[in-house]
Order: sequence, then C-alpha cells, then structure tokens
Amino acid sequence: MRCITLDSETDFDGWRDAVRPLLAARIPCEALGWRVGNTATDLFSTTGDSDLFKVTDHPQYPVRITKTQVAMCKRVLCHRSPERLYHLYATLLRLQTDPYALDDPLFTSGLWVREADKNIRRDVHKMHAFVRFKKVGERLVGNMMRENFCAWFEPDHRIVEHTADFFARRFTGMDWSILTPDGCTHWDGKNITVSPGVDKSMAPDADDTEEAWKAYYASIFNPSRVKIGAMMAEMPKKYWKNLPEADLIPQLIQQSEAMSRQFMATAETAPNIRTSKVAPDVYAQTTAPANISTLKDAEDAARRCTDCDLHCSATQTVFGQGPIDARIMLVGEQPGDQEDIAGVPFIGPAGQLLDRALNEAGLDRGGLYVTNAVKHFKFEPRGKMRLHRNPVADEVERCRTWLTLERQFVKPKVILAMGKTALLSLTGHKGTLKAVRGGSFEGEFGETIIPTVHPSFLLRLPDPAARDREYAQFVRDISRAEELTKEAA
Repeated sequence: MRCITLDSETDFDGWRDAVRPLLAARIPCEALGWRVGNTATDLFSTTGDSDLFKVTDHPQYPVRITKTQVAMCKRVLCHRSPERLYHLYATLLRLQTDPYALDDPLFTSGLWVREADKNIRRDVHKMHAFVRFKKVGERLVGNMMRENFCAWFEPDHRIVEHTADFFARRFTGMDWSILTPDGCTHWDGKNITVSPGVDKSMAPDADDTEEAWKAYYASIFNPSRVKIGAMMAEMPKKYWKNLPEADLIPQLIQQSEAMSRQFMATAETAPNIRTSKVAPDVYAQTTAPANISTLKDAEDAARRCTDCDLHCSATQTVFGQGPIDARIMLVGEQPGDQEDIAGVPFIGPAGQLLDRALNEAGLDRGGLYVTNAVKHFKFEPRGKMRLHRNPVADEVERCRTWLTLERQFVKPKVILAMGKTALLSLTGHKGTLKAVRGGSFEGEFGETIIPTVHPSFLLRLPDPAARDREYAQFVRDISRAEELTKEAA
C-alpha cells in the first residue's frame, strides 16, 4: 500500500501534487493510505511505500479536473472527517472516465463529497455572519493609526484559512486576528498570515463597542417577524456563546408580543406621495372636466396632463396657488424637489428667499398668485438625490396651455417673469434676460410683464457682494410690480 503524507489537515497544495500522478496512473483507492504528519488517517496506512506497485510502472492518462471541481476539493479538504481524503480521491478517479459521476445517486463517494461540500458552505456562511470583532488596541503605521481587532470563533470544520480572503476584503482598513482551535489568521493591511490554533482563554474580553452593538441590535429587532424555528435554524444555539447580542435574545422574544401590540396601536403614518404616483389607478382617482370653465377645472385637467414625458417621472402636477382676483402673478420656471413632493409651488430654498424678498418689498404672498411655466419637475437622478434640469423649449411650449388658462382666469394686472424660461413662456422672448431686465412687455391679455431673475439664481451666486447687489435689484423689481398695479388701478 502506498501512503500519502500531507503537511497539515488542510494542505491543499500537497494533496493536489500527490494525487495528480496517481490519477494519471489510475491507481485504485484501495491501494492508497493517507496520513497527516506522523498521524495515520487510515487504519491500514504504512510508514512507507509498498513494493506492490510503482506509479511509473502504469501507463499515463490525461488528468481532467475543472476549476469548479478544484474549488470543491479545496473546500471539502477543510472537512473534519478523516474519510474526506479517501472520498475525494475516489470521486476524482471516477470523474476521469465519467464526467457525470457526481450526479450518480448510487455513487457513494460522490454523494459523500457533495454533502460534505454543502456542510462546508454552510459553515463558511455561518462564520461570515457570526464572527464578532472586539477592539484590542491601536498601532501607528506611517502617519496613520490603525485599529487592532480580534475575534474568537469555533467553526464546525477547519475553514479559518478558507475564509481569510473574505474578511481581508471586508475589513481592509483595520488590523484583525481570527482565533479558532484549529488555526488563526491575521491581517495587517497588506498580507494574510496563518498561525497554529489556540485555546479559548486567548479570546479577547468585551470592549467599549459591545454595548453599542447590543443597543443597535435591540433597536432593529422586529417583534412582528419573530419565528423561533427559523431563527434557530439560521442562528443555532451553539453560536450564541460567542455573540454579544445573544444575551438579549430571550428577553426580546419574551417581550415580542407586548412590543407587537405597541406597534399596532401606533398611529399610521401618511404614505409617501411618490409611492402612490406609481399606482396603476392613479389617474382614475381624479376626473377630467369635460369643459374647462373655471380655474379649478383647469387645475383638475392639468393633474391628468400627459402632453410631454415629464409626467412619467415627476410625482405630481404642481399647479399655481393664490386668490382668483390677485393683482400680481409670479411665474417661475418649474417646481423643484420639495415642491414636487408637496404639490405646492415655491416652498423650497428658492421659495424661502422669495418670501423674504416679498416681505422687504411690503407684499403679502397670500394676496399673490404664484405659479410656474412648467408644471412638472424635470430632474436627473444622482444616487438618492434628484438634481434639477432645465426644461427644453418643446416642454415649455407644451405646458404653455396651463399658464395661459391661469392668466385668463386670474386676470392679473402685472406678471413678474422670474427667469428666462418664464419670460420665454409668457412673451416668446428668446434673447438674454439681462438685455431686457429693467424694461417691460405687454402681455396678450393686457398685463404688464416685468422680467427679473429667478430666486434660485441668487442662491447660486458665489460672490457675496454680487449676491447682495442682485438681491437688492430683485426686491426693486418686486416693488416696481406693486407700483404698476397701483397705476393700473
């Protein structure tokens, strides 16, 4: 009998170098014995090679092992059972002539290897989930301080080296050590090193972060989803002794019924309007008027507007607000992020600046009609943010219908066109705002249209002096609108 000696229980490189010539020679399993160091793993293993055969005496066959099978072998070699070496070789030997050997329900070694691989995968998953690092110190590396963490874990199998790459990728920015009875792995920010296993007495004590972790765990505990059977399957009790939050679990389960009743008694929060926007019956919730004879009819019709693509992504139509007999109408460009959610024009940062300017000009916003040239919010998604985008000329033109109806029903004496887009919609002027600011236009319904800047323009000015100068001019434009209404009266 030939005896194969490995340096360690998980000596994958040594095992691979040993079995490759044996597979090439098609040596049967019964002719091999296995040992780790000086310890035999087979009852009939010997300390040397037998003279019954020599590998070189057998014809050489090609060895075919896929990458998937190599990865499987590397995992199964971590299994704690001494039978793994026999079954691994038997499976690979059968695969040389039968590529579907692992699917054979009567192939004992193949079934054993598949089950062992499944157990290893489960054990690796549990280690990824249940390792809890504790801070044990710090060290200076160059000009930076790196924190040192340590964790104790007791896996079912010898997987600590197999999982080291995962923890190195996950916790690259800290130095850590994972201690187990079978072996220990260490990361210093550059390299992974391995050392022999240690006793649990070497495990770190509790640190300052443990109480914070317990508080966090208790805060995210959902009593309405407590399923003890499923929880025990995913987090077996044998792992609890090394989990700081395990002390809280019995108490949290005991209190779950009372916590559920408390949650049920809490008042329901209003749903996010952006969620209801995607409901399939959103348009069925409002009825479009057959004939638009009032400002309210125009608003109801605008809420169902699909003339351009902006309605697809915006939360809702943001129609104008104000008294039907307002003497002054303020027209901006389009609603912003906050206006899109609330359905009210000019309530965001630009709206707050507008309110401040109105107060300085001596005007009450409640007596003004405030609206926008475009009624839907146009934006570009950027992570969780929605960044404003200027509407194009076609979108302004398609939305002019609603602004025209607002002008017809409100009949303002003066319209303050805030920004180039508003001026384009109201007058068709395509030149610069600077060229006409300080002048006025006569509207198609007899109004006086005064061009001025949009409040958001003032917020974007980086120079404080320029911002103060432009803001003062903006207030004067508002005051001028008020003076013109008095002259018209």
